[in-house]
Amino acid sequence: MNRCVNADDIPLQVAEPLDIQEETICKTQDSTTVVYVTLASVMDDLSSKQKSAILENLSSTLSLKPQHVSLSQPRDLDRAAALVTGVGNISPAAEHDVVVSWIAGCGAVKSHHMDILETLETLAKGALGKRLGCGVSGWLVQSNKPKVSKRRLRRGLVTATPTPTTESISPGEIITQRKC
Repeated sequence: MNRCVNADDIPLQVAEPLDIQEETICKTQDSTTVVYVTLASVMDDLSSKQKSAILENLSSTLSLKPQHVSLSQPRDLDRAAALVTGVGNISPAAEHDVVVSWIAGCGAVKSHHMDILETLETLAKGALGKRLGCGVSGWLVQSNKPKVSKRRLRRGLVTATPTPTTESISPGEIITQRKC
């Protein structure tokens, strides 16, 4: 039996520090708390080797497992709605930024991520950009609400059709009015 899997139904794993062996998985209905570090670089200009080096350097600098850190173009980043924000060593560029991100918790930041965020706040102002080979324009922690697939949303909006029933009538009863 071949079954399609919706990307919104896949649980997400929280990034864990190198010294922690436990794994935390966010359920699909949980909100996720994500850390975003914005780099002043153009995604298309980075070679795969440079992208890999950025991920490896950031994860080793912050003592994160590299498989939990991802590199992407920014989307849905709202500094006004962020839980915590910080500045980098350069002023934010317009639309040519690259974002490195990882999940810091299911709903709330996990306690061991507080040390990582303190380190990030300190290093983002200068040393992190040098280690990554590109400027850091800022960072933020944002709580993302769980995504409800359109298909599930539509199913929830459909009103149920009442089930027709039959009434038994005794042989001597006269029907005077029709019931709807």
